[in-house]
Amino acid sequence: MEILDNQLQNNAVGHAYLFIGPKGSGKLKEASDFASKIASQFDIQTYSPEGARGYLAEQIKEIVRSSNLTPIQGDKKVYIIKNAESLGTSGANAFLKTLEEPPDFDVFILLANNLDNVLPTIVSRCQVIKFKQLPTREAIKFVQKESGSDYASAKNAVELYGGDTDSAITLLLNQDMQDFCDEINYTIGQDLNEWEILEKSKDIVSKLKEICDGYKHELEDKAKELDDIVDLSKQNKRAVTAKQTEVMHLFCAVVKQHLMSKVVNNPKYVKSLHAVEQYEAKLAYNISPQNFFDCVLLKVKEL
Repeated sequence: MEILDNQLQNNAVGHAYLFIGPKGSGKLKEASDFASKIASQFDIQTYSPEGARGYLAEQIKEIVRSSNLTPIQGDKKVYIIKNAESLGTSGANAFLKTLEEPPDFDVFILLANNLDNVLPTIVSRCQVIKFKQLPTREAIKFVQKESGSDYASAKNAVELYGGDTDSAITLLLNQDMQDFCDEINYTIGQDLNEWEILEKSKDIVSKLKEICDGYKHELEDKAKELDDIVDLSKQNKRAVTAKQTEVMHLFCAVVKQHLMSKVVNNPKYVKSLHAVEQYEAKLAYNISPQNFFDCVLLKVKEL
């Protein structure tokens, strides 16, 4: 983006940004690219809300504590704060002083879909940069280019995530996640009895575990590279839990995509689609992946 490039060239990078734009506008990729031009990979931290209702108080405390530590490499540290709408009043108040007067080496990039949903006290402390929704065809081509995938795969991923290009790219670059989706599609596409469905559900849970284990190892490798300079154990544990929930939402998206393709020919699928959405709402609470997958798959089987 031109405004950010100009700031880099003129050595005028700000201390707090708010990137506003709908899913599929590419704001996360822009934030990641901008961050990589400012700081080393060891000094870039990305946060997502880990609580059912938004950011946990402990997460905010971690950010505030970490913000006072000097960079590991280079001159800057960057914090990418996803879903800034989920910074509730109590969490935001603890964060506001740091956001307003951070150390010279800190840069905060907050991401949100809608400006109206972000606390005014946060907005007033940031440079607001707006992103537009990419037209569907452009979004598909963008995902295709960034992921190296064919057009059909990029189109399917974009549709699966409702136009969210960042998530679509992540999916296409992760073979374990693609295998997870394939396992789901195979299961709901076959004429299986209840026992067979429950057995396939176990396979889907195994795929979920592979994804989470791989993510956990990535976090552990990063912690080792940091040579125990910071203790990331609690943060990493919560991050893996958040990843599991994220992938369970992906499971729901794949199932709903399948059902939507059937709705036109069979109105009964609407009822099943509604049931899946009700089950998905329960992901805000602690729920067993095995029980969750069993219930959803058996509900779809009722048709």
